Amino acid sequence: MSWEQRTVYIDMLVQKEETKRQRNRKDEDKSRRDFIWLYFLQTLNEKRFRVCKIMFENTLGINERSVIYWKNDSKHKVDYREQLGLIVNNHTEGVKDRKEILIEL
Repeated sequence: MSWEQRTVYIDMLVQKEETKRQRNRKDEDKSRRDFIWLYFLQTLNEKRFRVCKIMFENTLGINERSVIYWKNDSKHKVDYREQLGLIVNNHTEGVKDRKEILIEL
């Protein structure tokens, strides 16, 4: 896999979403965090499963700085996930899939 292919692949597997609820102990309208990172791994049959950051980085052999750089780089602003139909909008759908996998084990 070339470096360019790797950056596109990582871009497809990581999502940057706005926080759902603003929190700050002193001021309710302010939050220190504006967005969250969601990490996914993809199976051979193209099913995506949400994983923690550490598992994602260790599985693919990359570090957090590379992921952030590739996601914020202007060359990779095209949303490949939408083009390939890979966006998972419903969180409960992902939870249900994980439960099915655990049952199969």
